[in-house]
Amino acid sequence: MLSAKPTQRVLIVDDEDQIRTLLARLLGAHGYDCDTAESAAEARRMLKESSYGLVLSDVNMPGDASTDRHSSPTRRAR
Repeated sequence: MLSAKPTQRVLIVDDEDQIRTLLARLLGAHGYDCDTAESAAEARRMLKESSYGLVLSDVNMPGDASTDRHSSPTRRAR
């Protein structure tokens, strides 16, 4: 009996809807469970509520306090 491979969860963070949608479709086609966020603030909220195996993030989004990777959504959520 084969057991199902656990689904890996990915959070995609980008202010551009087309980029978020494209990445979610591509990764979804390969078996990943994708959630999307359009801002760092939304990503931080989602990270507090759920866990993800990977976060793909645009590093330069309008309205974010810094483009420095040390202020990324994952660092602030911890």
